[in-house]
Amino acid sequence: MKQKPVYFENLDALRALAFGSVFLFHVYGYLSYTPAQPLERAILDHFVREGHFGVNLFFVISGFLISYLLFTEKEELGTIRIGYFYLRRVLRIWPLYFAVLFLGFIVFPLATGHGSFTDLKDHGLWYVFFLNNFDRIATGFTGAGNDSLGVMWSIAVEEQFYLVWPLLLSLLRRRQYPYLLLGIIVASLVYRSLHAGDASRLYLHTFSVMSDLAVGGLLAYSARYQTAIFRFIRDCPRAFIVSVYLALFAAVYWYRDWSEASLAMRVGERLILSLGFAFVIGEQCFARHSFFKLGRLGFLNYLGIISYGLYCLHMYAMMLFQKLQASFHLPSSPLVFYTGLLCILALSILCSILSYRFFEKPLLRFKARFLTVPTGKDA
Repeated sequence: MKQKPVYFENLDALRALAFGSVFLFHVYGYLSYTPAQPLERAILDHFVREGHFGVNLFFVISGFLISYLLFTEKEELGTIRIGYFYLRRVLRIWPLYFAVLFLGFIVFPLATGHGSFTDLKDHGLWYVFFLNNFDRIATGFTGAGNDSLGVMWSIAVEEQFYLVWPLLLSLLRRRQYPYLLLGIIVASLVYRSLHAGDASRLYLHTFSVMSDLAVGGLLAYSARYQTAIFRFIRDCPRAFIVSVYLALFAAVYWYRDWSEASLAMRVGERLILSLGFAFVIGEQCFARHSFFKLGRLGFLNYLGIISYGLYCLHMYAMMLFQKLQASFHLPSSPLVFYTGLLCILALSILCSILSYRFFEKPLLRFKARFLTVPTGKDA
């Protein structure tokens, strides 16, 4: 019997929203714009400034999708073909990742005269071996000193996850999976409690953020094996769904207030948000009474498909606009800010389309040789 492809039609749109929040966060921060109007200031200061939560959402999505595929593979084949899994991840992640490293360590210093090749000597190996989140911790968020490379820290965390996760799942039985996932969450909370005063470790360290991936894994387990949690999400009434979205909206708006209110909140804020994001993923993928399915928006779906390129390349578009702004002495005004935002987004999308069409997609065709579970899209 032919296996039904694993495909969650609304995940691409959620990826697009995750990128969008990170993108707005970076534009707001790097263009140094100060809003004057109260409503504009509230939106930018309380939502756009918290756009780094897009990375949290990316992590939960990755934990969900990769875990679901691995659970399915082990159920249907009786084993996890770990070598095939690694080859699929290499084909999906490595080409663009190392292209960005080449741009950041080699092309950027030559083209701009900023930075030096000592950055490659001092930091290159951290990035080559996907340990650059630790490099950024050691340097207080600075890393290689090239902002285009800074965003790659989350890719390193995901690669570390991809290295270990199939090995652990292959060694355990199905009934042990929830205990492993809960153990990871508890270990993450313990690590965060021990380093609650270190902002770089709380934000960048693998042990600090791995709870996001584990929460995604718990959602995958619940969905794959139809647990009570899955059935609740699938059948929950629309009023409850709306209330959760409103609560998540409030949690983001007042994040700076409640997340620093106590040690417990500082330790647990990431877990609280990841649980909210997991509900959003579950609701979008499985709920029968959703208010709106994001997958209906075709442009969001497409941006989600190219979101890896958008995430990796948007900082180059940002730096180009910053260079133009400085060269032409453009003021920090609403017109310049919003014009810049649109230009940066347009250039980021163009570069990502070209990257996906002519660089990533030709290589992704080789993934079909190593598929063990059919998927509807590039996963």
